[in-house]
Amino acid sequence: MKIGFAGFGCVNQGAYKIICERCIDVEISAVLVRNPAAYQSQFPALPFTTNLADLQSCEVVLEAISSDSYDIALFCAQNKIHYVTANKALVAAHYSYFTSLPTRFLFEASVMSGTPVISTLLSTFGLKSVRGILNGSCNYILTAQKNGQSQQQAISKAKQLGILEADPSADLDGLDAARKLLIICKTGGLNVNMQDVKMQSITNQQQTNMNLKQISSYQNGVLSVKVEQISENDSLANINGTMNVVELEFEFIGKITITGCGAGSEQTGFGQVCDLLRIMKGK
Repeated sequence: MKIGFAGFGCVNQGAYKIICERCIDVEISAVLVRNPAAYQSQFPALPFTTNLADLQSCEVVLEAISSDSYDIALFCAQNKIHYVTANKALVAAHYSYFTSLPTRFLFEASVMSGTPVISTLLSTFGLKSVRGILNGSCNYILTAQKNGQSQQQAISKAKQLGILEADPSADLDGLDAARKLLIICKTGGLNVNMQDVKMQSITNQQQTNMNLKQISSYQNGVLSVKVEQISENDSLANINGTMNVVELEFEFIGKITITGCGAGSEQTGFGQVCDLLRIMKGK
């Protein structure tokens, strides 16, 4: 199968590494990036390009870019190319359109870095409620505050470790978690919109030595991302650092809990590769 990459940062490099290590039977036809010279010395065998039209030879495109990827996704749909994405902004904003098309539009890596939340939702029905910790960056910061660091110290350390972007506003203000919550709810068959999500920034919470968590939830039709002080008996209390967790409640089976990484090149790349394999297997 001929595949392409759109973007070749840490996520798609993680996917590429897994593809090579697992000897997955694909031919890489194009790697769309802004600056091929930045990659060619490290990956001389890969066909880097700046031309979107070069993706036309691909059967599947794996996209992982931080900017708007709508035009790339639309190009692939128009050219009957299956699309695998880690771009939560794209999925949250355009879920209904791209999932209605005859080509596959898969996005396991957009939530909890490839931990199989989306595939679980796609194989079930009757989602009633959602509660979880969906942003690893905020969880890292709030865990550090619990351990006595000031929020500014925690943010600075998170930036040094690459956990936070240079502009961390989407994480800190709750937008990143809101997008993931929306994706979970939409995949679970719920009719929800971004304007329905009530968001609270963690920057309003400067306390230390308290067990604060950024909790994303859908309860009784209400969507929210807010900071809560939770008890040590709470099922989410011991999810620390960059770890994520989500509790999904279904009509017939009750609650299930899925815990996994909130960040990581190979972890998120794993989600990309899982979706690629689903397409290759026709599932």
